[in-house]
Amino acid sequence: GIAQFRTMARDFLAEAKGRIHAADIRVKRTAARHSSNAGEVRLASAAPIPSVIRSLGANPEELLAELGYDLRLFENPENRLSISARNAIVAHCAKRTGCEHFGLLIGQHNALHTFGLVGLLVRYSTDVETALASLIRYLHLHVRGGEVTLRVDGPTAMLSWQLQTKEP
Repeated sequence: GIAQFRTMARDFLAEAKGRIHAADIRVKRTAARHSSNAGEVRLASAAPIPSVIRSLGANPEELLAELGYDLRLFENPENRLSISARNAIVAHCAKRTGCEHFGLLIGQHNALHTFGLVGLLVRYSTDVETALASLIRYLHLHVRGGEVTLRVDGPTAMLSWQLQTKEP
């Protein structure tokens, strides 16, 4: 569990300290580079939306139709949606269900499996270093229009993803 992950991360950082020469490792995945719209995500991360709507006593077909979306869109995790459209759906559902933490309920259903093949690659990596390198290299397969950064500073590492706000 978490203790094993912390041990693996501590070991990785101890080993990486001597091998990583640059303080920053950056891999940019932009819309222009991958021929996609800025801020596009696989629908797998939003797939729980209909079931969360149902669990709150509302009709997902009706709520999604109010925004012009067909419920069948959520059946295939490989479907893509702009991040702004996904955020608009979450905001609308939060308002209509009266559940301010609607997005958090969706997040509870997400894990490595949400990332599809990228999640499998990370999960079955031989060590944390390989897992992080794979995540950085292939995250664009799950979400596009952002920048992944891994910053290593002594015994501390920070992995971040930031949506690019400039259009190509």
